[in-house]
Amino acid sequence: MKYPVYIQTIDKNSVVAFCPVLHRIIAEGRDIDAALKSLQEKFLCYLHDEDVQMEIIMLDNSRGWSSQQLGEK
Repeated sequence: MKYPVYIQTIDKNSVVAFCPVLHRIIAEGRDIDAALKSLQEKFLCYLHDEDVQMEIIMLDNSRGWSSQQLGEK
């Protein structure tokens, strides 16, 4: 199964990777690769599935996350 992962650059040394589907799993890193690696480790701990696939969605910094993107109603 593929899980949506939103990525947003916070500043030049901080990137956030976020999955709204799995109880709002979130990870931060110095770059996209570090944030995704951290998020994948959290996926593994939560799902116990080494073959999990992430569908990467880049967010525009000017928009930020809306309530709908965060999975809230």
